[in-house]
Amino acid sequence: MIVRICPYCDQRLKKKHHCNNCNSFVWKANTMEVHEAAEDEAFGDFSKYKTSENTASEYRTFEYENSEYKTPEYKSLEREAEETGPRSEPGYIQVQLPLQNEPATDKKPQPSMTSDTKARGTRTPTAKSAMTRAADVTKKSDRKKSGKGAVAIIVIVFVVIGISWVVSALGDIIADYEYTDMAADEAEETSSEIDLTSDDLANYTQNCTEIIHLDINGEELLQATETFLEEKGYDLSEADQNFYGYADRMNPDDCFYEWEYHVYLDENYDQFMQLSYDGVTGDVHEIRYCLLSQEEAIEYLLLVFRDFMGVDTVETEELETLFSEDSPGGYCMNSVVSVYQSSYSGGYTVNIEGTQEPYDYAQEPEERQLTQQEVMDYGRECNSSPHLDIAQGEDVTLLVENWMEEHGYTGFEYDIYSIDTVRTYTQLGGLTYDKLILNTLEHWYNYDNNMSVWVETDTYSGRLHRVSASNFDEDSALSLLELMTEMVGKGDAASILEMCQSQLDEQEYAFVEIEDLEFYMALYDGDLTVQMYGAY
Repeated sequence: MIVRICPYCDQRLKKKHHCNNCNSFVWKANTMEVHEAAEDEAFGDFSKYKTSENTASEYRTFEYENSEYKTPEYKSLEREAEETGPRSEPGYIQVQLPLQNEPATDKKPQPSMTSDTKARGTRTPTAKSAMTRAADVTKKSDRKKSGKGAVAIIVIVFVVIGISWVVSALGDIIADYEYTDMAADEAEETSSEIDLTSDDLANYTQNCTEIIHLDINGEELLQATETFLEEKGYDLSEADQNFYGYADRMNPDDCFYEWEYHVYLDENYDQFMQLSYDGVTGDVHEIRYCLLSQEEAIEYLLLVFRDFMGVDTVETEELETLFSEDSPGGYCMNSVVSVYQSSYSGGYTVNIEGTQEPYDYAQEPEERQLTQQEVMDYGRECNSSPHLDIAQGEDVTLLVENWMEEHGYTGFEYDIYSIDTVRTYTQLGGLTYDKLILNTLEHWYNYDNNMSVWVETDTYSGRLHRVSASNFDEDSALSLLELMTEMVGKGDAASILEMCQSQLDEQEYAFVEIEDLEFYMALYDGDLTVQMYGAY
């Protein structure tokens, strides 16, 4: 299935624009396709991992221009080099000593007198004339003036460079600010969602649609939770409660709204309590807390199960297994319970939330086939797949066969059969959960080129589960989408293809969600696969 990932902390998002793990507002989440069996492992609570900061070693560099900075070891190496000279024996590391400053001198070597010059009585002049001395003084004065001028020019250049750098930096900051502000305004104008406040809830009467709810009254649970924590001696003076809400701009019924209560229970922020519940009905969205005491963590879990979920059969010993290192978690009614121990603080983070599949994949369930009469006796749709309404008056079988005839597809064989089973899983407290799988499958298959079309419907209600087409050529994409959208009577095939195409160009597969529909498209080695199914 497709899960939405927070781009800041890489945790799975439970809400559309808010990350419970890092408490960040997420405008655009990352997406990832995962198998449900690996989901708990892939998206566990990573808050138990804390990165320690390594103290960097400090290094000092000395310039050995003056002997007072030379260490005894350095001086010893220096004396050895002077006495023995460079050595190049194998295994010997030659030390390059720093150069010592030579005394400055302007003297030039004097020419030696030859026998001829001695004979003529010529000698090297030792004094300068007055005019020569005056000229030398003038040259020295010019050099001093030119030196001062050069220093002034260098200073001016550096000042100009510094001013330019400051102006450039300020310009970048202002430009970034203006760009960010404009981008936020543009995103708000083009967003398909509108923010909701608590004052807007008068227009809503039912649970929000973006999260699975627990059958627990959030306000009553909050009161019991504060009483529990105060009895344990925790300070709740810093507790905070905030409202989050948004709705689809085109379809206001597609919405999310909740009150979120949060409080840290110690000064190190190792322990906390967080409750979120529906802003209209008060049904709980999620319970998340971290306590250092395993005994207190289990005691609060028992309070939730017994007092608010009505499961009196849950025992302390049974819950203790959830706190073992290799525990896969547990399920109770329509909730999943996950427990993680922090390697940093040793505390236990417990998360309780609703799920559409409240069973353990690793558990071996009891499975049996159902007869047609038993399917009718259950009296309900399956609970293993989302459902889509078929457009009024449409015959799915006839739609597919007319589509094939219209586009010249021949040589397909038709088959229809049902897979109706029930798998019984054991939950916490000895409860059981029956997973109903009620699928009637219509299949068109061409054995010459392996092209196929599948239509899955609910055996009990006849509502649509999934439509899939495989091994068609890329040019068939639009017509396949037209067939699928016609079945459910909504969605624009051309727009869906346009959204998929941009993803296909990058990664050869695409996911698009429109209202309660999800579309998957993949293109490998020229073979196209298109699927449509109900969104969870």
